[in-house]
Amino acid sequence: MRTYFLPIFSKTILLLFYAISCSAQLQFVQQPPPNGLGSLIARINNLAIDANDNKWVSFGNFGLGIFDGINWVVYNTGNSGLPSDSVICTGFDLAGNAWIGTKEGAVFKSGTNWTLFDTGNSGLPSNEITAVLVNGPVKWFGTKNGLVKFDGTTWNVFSTSNSGLPNDSVTALVADDNNNIWIGTRNGLAKFNNGNWTNFTSGNSPLNRFINDIDYDAYGRLWVSCGVLNNLQSYSTTGIYFIRNGIVKNFIEDFTFLDEELTYPRNVNFAKDISGNIYFPGVMFSSSGIISISGADFNFYLIEGIIYGPQLLGNIFEVDNSGLLWTLSRYQFHFYSFDFSSYSEMLSVPNFKNFRLLNINDVAAGINANGDMHWDLNSAKYEVPKGLGKNSVFASALWVGGIDEGGQIHLAGQTYRQTGNDFWPGPIDGINTSFDSTSCLKFDRIWKIDKWKIEEFKYNFLAGNISNGTYIIPDEILSWPSKGNGMVTGDIAPFTDFNLDGLYNPFDGDYPNIKGDQYLFRVFNDSLEQHAIPNAVKLGIEVHASAYAYYCPNIADSNIVLNRTTLYNYTIINKSQHNYDSVFVGLWCDMDLGNFVDDYVGCDTTLAAGYTYNGDNDDETLWGYGLNPPIQNIKILRGSIANPFDGIDNDLDGIIDEPGERTSMNHFQEYDNVQNSPSGNPIFADDFYNYLHSVWRNGQHITEGENGLNPLNPPSNFMYSGTPYDSTGWSLPNANAVPGDRRFIMSSGPVSLNAGDTVTIDFAYVFTWDSLNPNGLTTSIARNIADLQRVQRWFDNDNFPSCVNYSVGISEVNKQDLISIFPNPASSELYVIVENEDIPFFKYSINNVLGAEIKSDFLYSNKINIELLTPGIYILKLENTKNKYFVKFVKL
Repeated sequence: MRTYFLPIFSKTILLLFYAISCSAQLQFVQQPPPNGLGSLIARINNLAIDANDNKWVSFGNFGLGIFDGINWVVYNTGNSGLPSDSVICTGFDLAGNAWIGTKEGAVFKSGTNWTLFDTGNSGLPSNEITAVLVNGPVKWFGTKNGLVKFDGTTWNVFSTSNSGLPNDSVTALVADDNNNIWIGTRNGLAKFNNGNWTNFTSGNSPLNRFINDIDYDAYGRLWVSCGVLNNLQSYSTTGIYFIRNGIVKNFIEDFTFLDEELTYPRNVNFAKDISGNIYFPGVMFSSSGIISISGADFNFYLIEGIIYGPQLLGNIFEVDNSGLLWTLSRYQFHFYSFDFSSYSEMLSVPNFKNFRLLNINDVAAGINANGDMHWDLNSAKYEVPKGLGKNSVFASALWVGGIDEGGQIHLAGQTYRQTGNDFWPGPIDGINTSFDSTSCLKFDRIWKIDKWKIEEFKYNFLAGNISNGTYIIPDEILSWPSKGNGMVTGDIAPFTDFNLDGLYNPFDGDYPNIKGDQYLFRVFNDSLEQHAIPNAVKLGIEVHASAYAYYCPNIADSNIVLNRTTLYNYTIINKSQHNYDSVFVGLWCDMDLGNFVDDYVGCDTTLAAGYTYNGDNDDETLWGYGLNPPIQNIKILRGSIANPFDGIDNDLDGIIDEPGERTSMNHFQEYDNVQNSPSGNPIFADDFYNYLHSVWRNGQHITEGENGLNPLNPPSNFMYSGTPYDSTGWSLPNANAVPGDRRFIMSSGPVSLNAGDTVTIDFAYVFTWDSLNPNGLTTSIARNIADLQRVQRWFDNDNFPSCVNYSVGISEVNKQDLISIFPNPASSELYVIVENEDIPFFKYSINNVLGAEIKSDFLYSNKINIELLTPGIYILKLENTKNKYFVKFVKL
């Protein structure tokens, strides 16, 4: 782990991170075992809850236990009509009677009466009952020898020999609202209705062979947990999927769009509450938790005090009628209940909502909800090029400082949050509730939306799929924090007002107004609490912050910088009663260019950029970039409108006070990673404000040359403004400085910010790399200048290249028959559906945009593997003896 300031500060950060990460967790109550179980390692097969909230536990070798919340009653072969102590499952009819599956038959329990059905007195094809479903007057039984339907009189058996059942070993049963019976098996999933069968297997869907569990929610989705044989020939959970309108989608890829890794314990079991919401276990942030699904909303509840593992985190789930969730482990008796009403999230706790990745192109840039970026409060999160495991930035943050009417400095800024925050999520006003920690908590998130999702929404709205309920609006669009939506009453997030009523309502066709191919939006303030920086007085500002990027996989190498650039906008609103003068907006950054111990920094005043470059031509170590290392820039694209007639060349173009003049990079300052030095780490508010306008901690202005501290030299606003790899000019190498761990602050200003007014700044992180040539004036520096100029030109003309095809809906075909592919864009597999056509009779080919054939084969199923394709746009061609079909798709 890297050092932040001195070792004592590293420990401070680690302890702070540990404390906040444990402060908002779901509490649990551990329940007692039944008498006689003791230390017996008893397999638990099933948990069912009846209408009276009794918990029925099916033990693999201990019988049937019924727990009323206080006491246990245990039934076994010695005291009941159970034919076996190996109980597998339980279901209930509307009268409250129980249907119990065992290894030796099905048992009907009505009060104190027990009735056994087995192969000797019924139509059951096997005595081992693996699943029970009570669907009105009809009882369905899963066995290892087929599916059984019992209407009270007649027994009907369905098997692979007489039906469309994909496998005779049934694992799970559920009925949906349309009276379809869904059957999970050891080799796929089946849907049955009035003699009609539809199968979903590994041959025609993303589902793996072994279906662990299935459940149907209140939103028309069937949830599927499935596993596949591993190298040890045992089944382990590999995915959670959901089916809607006959299309199978991956939970992580098509529902959550998670940026953090989510894993599941083995043999995931679903639970459903009385409202039809779904629950199941998972692991995120290296912590166990419970996942809840309600409509388009996803949540993850951290569990306090439970270590991840199948024996401690239960993987059998059920929810009772009061909303308590009950869970059991399968192989040892660990029985817990969870009360979701006790869960209270805390501000600044890293979670999947308030830490997101801007990752549409060749950069994975971490963004926090309140004031800082590019780290997760523990490690660097600015990976570029994506997939190499190397980061060019460790942490970044916003600084703002100004002086009020009485001469008082007001300052907000963050570095590593050693002692706390200067920024908190949420707006100060423009909401229909009081500004406090509760309102801020509701905004402790980042709204992340891809452009294709908006295009998909627009298509489905115009097609009537929102009004008819066949399309569920994604949460990012539904909860977009714009005027008229939920708590929001003011102008916060930008949106397109489709019906021109001034209010945001996606059910009226309104949608987020974004830039780029991916867009992240957050709002934060400096006013919730006292600032962590000593002596810092609040400004009373509200910041609307966006981060966005473009993706063009087939772009020419000369323009590849587009795929390695992330762009940002801060709109800073003065919500206080003060009028501020001498306001500076600062961009602080601790750049770690791969190996962080051998870096230099500098600035280019003609291009409004600060940058980090390597001390030699080899960035060593595993986390370094190796030979011919890159340059990482921060470039100010557009500053705020400057104060008129201030006598300053604010845009550095050689002209003073021209109409419409804007600020630019007006100051650049590096400081040392030491304490109690005039040029060291800022501590007090005055230090931060001084660094915003090129003044050392002791009040001395930066001077030209050497280390910027020689009072005999003329003052300068720009440290190390000479050209790297040049023997002339002011640079760290020419000052004989040793390469090391560097951080800097670049700022824009001064400007005025009166009460109610706004200042803005647009900037970009630009990564440039000539990996084939040694660093020098004609190679890396020339390319870096060209890259910065390209990005500025694209921004000025609002004309960034984008190669992603956002057409949705009916695909491009040469006939009226419909071809559908999903997902699109896709990363590993495409699934193809052609109406009125048999898939196995097609031959397919994949061509690039230049017409060259990349891949071809016969389409034996509706699945095509595209994992090895280079990211880009392709044409899929399907052809049989009668027809040809063409459709575009994007490989991510």
